Parts: sequence; C-alpha cells; structure tokens
Amino acid sequence: MSPVPEDYTWRPLRADDAQRWESMIRGVAAWDRPTLESTAAEFAEVLGEIDLASDSLGVFRGEALVGYSLVRSGRGSGWYEIQGCVHGEHRGRGLGTRLLGWGRTRAARRCAAAGTAGELRVWCPEHNAAQKSLAERIGLRPTQWHLDVFSQLDQAPHIEAPELPEGFRVRVFEPGFDAKVREVHNRAFAGQEDGCFDADRWRREVTGKSGFLPELSFVVLDDRQAVVSYLLSFSLDDGDGEPACYLGYIGTPPETRGRGLCRALLAEHRGRARELGYTALCFSADESNPTKALDRFEHIGLWDPERDEVDRWVCYSGELPGDTTAPGMTEPPLESR
Repeated sequence: MSPVPEDYTWRPLRADDAQRWESMIRGVAAWDRPTLESTAAEFAEVLGEIDLASDSLGVFRGEALVGYSLVRSGRGSGWYEIQGCVHGEHRGRGLGTRLLGWGRTRAARRCAAAGTAGELRVWCPEHNAAQKSLAERIGLRPTQWHLDVFSQLDQAPHIEAPELPEGFRVRVFEPGFDAKVREVHNRAFAGQEDGCFDADRWRREVTGKSGFLPELSFVVLDDRQAVVSYLLSFSLDDGDGEPACYLGYIGTPPETRGRGLCRALLAEHRGRARELGYTALCFSADESNPTKALDRFEHIGLWDPERDEVDRWVCYSGELPGDTTAPGMTEPPLESR
C-alpha cells in the first residue's frame, strides 16, 4: 500500500462534523451519482446511534472532511457494516484502503468481544469498480443487490385506485397508529432483517426520524378499525433543490395480501404527493425480495425501468476473522490522528 500523504489528519467523528459531512457528500455525488443523499441533520442522527470515539473515523484536509468510515451493527443479529466513502478529488491516495482496513479491524474486535460468529458487510455502487475492488481485496464477495429508483412525478402515469373490500379504507397516518403500524410491519417483513423492530429502534429509525412525513404516510383500516396495511414516507434531499420524497416502507401481512391494498396506498400516495408539490419520488428495493416487490411495482406503474433513473448497489460480505492481526487489518498510525 502506498503511503498516505502527510497533509491529512485522522480522528474520530464528532456531532459537529455533520455539516462538514454534508459538504463532502455533495462532492461525492458528482463522482458517484448516488440516488439517495442525506442532510447534516440526518447524518447527526446516525452519529447519535454509535460510539463515535470507537466506531467512527474521519479523514480531514485542513478543516474539510474528505473521507470517513463508520462501523454499524445489526443489533444482535451478528453482522457489522462499514459505511463510508472518500471525496472524488482525494481518491487514489490510499485513503479508502486505510479507512476500510480500519473498519474491518474495528468490526473484528467488536465481534471477538461479543464472542459470537460475525459477518462483515460493505455496500458499493455497481459502477464504482475501485470500491468493489477494495471489498474483494479484503476477502468479501457480492451477496445482495439493491436498486435505488428515482422517478419524476410529472413523467409518471396516474395510478388507478382499486375498489377495496367492504369496510376497508385508506387513512392518513396519525400518531395513534404508530404502535399498530410497527406490529404490522414486523409481520409483513417476518423472516427479513427489517422485520424485527422494537419500539425504541422504530422510534429512532422510522417514525421518529427528522425526515419522516406523516402527512404523506398512510394506513389501511379494516372494518374493525385495525391497521392491515401501511405506507411510510420520508423527505429526500435530491441535491437539486426539488421537493422529493422517499417511499421508505410499504407492507401488508400475508393474511391480508391479494386485496389491492398496496395499490390503493400507492395511488393515494402519488396523488397526495402531487397535491403537496412534490416533483420526484424515490424508493429502494431488494432485487431478491421474496414478495417480488419490483415486479409488482412495475405492474402497478410505480416505476418503469425504461423511464426512471436507476442506481444499483451491491452488498459485499464475508465472515469476520477472529484474529485481529490478520493481513490487511491495519489502522492509521496514532500520531496522524
């Protein structure tokens, strides 16, 4: 590995780095074309979930943040994810290699301390050959593929709402629905990683997030006033100043599927988004989702692969080594932090 230039400094991230992160990610967008971007406020929420002193590392050039790495965990599920990137103007100097090596070391140490087997994950844009090569260099292999879809609402067709079963109706999300929506979500996503939200994590990562849009989120109630399906939306900064929304979750438990509830929610969502002045919609989908959500969304008209902008992400993963002195498990020298 070539030496890193001396005019970079390394230190754990702090809460007051959130604005520096937002400035950096704008530069990353110009190189990597990510569909999803986060604001300083949203990044501060992410930082609040981790031990900054131990699980974060930033690379700085002067006062500017030019790269970072975070180690996040699956809360008891045994996986550890390295999240991070390097600004395009600072690539090719060994920063990404050093950040990934640091993240791998930190994840392995956490895994060893937990005393259980672990899995390391790194998400890479499909088109970013350099990042994928770094992941492969530390022994990771592609295991999952996700799509981020970005659709202009003025180019998308109207979604015709189906006739719902007698007694069923769509309602705008209200705080009183929150606990029931979480319960329905966990049943709809049972067997998947997103199907095990406890109340605290749900509040922190879903309906308590600063970007949650209750006015653009909906539930379907049955004739007993029970929540049987739901859709949750979040604000999205698309980098162009256009009002855009992100369709975060939509779910129906197995016992109430096949009744048009998903289509009814999407029809209501698209119509209300246009009324509220949103010009673009984004959503993410696992290409191997067992419910074949992508096929259903295309059939309904939520997206069109010929019309919409699509970015593909690949999850590289592998078993975490128990030996933290394994090859490649390097960290930046302490005197450079």
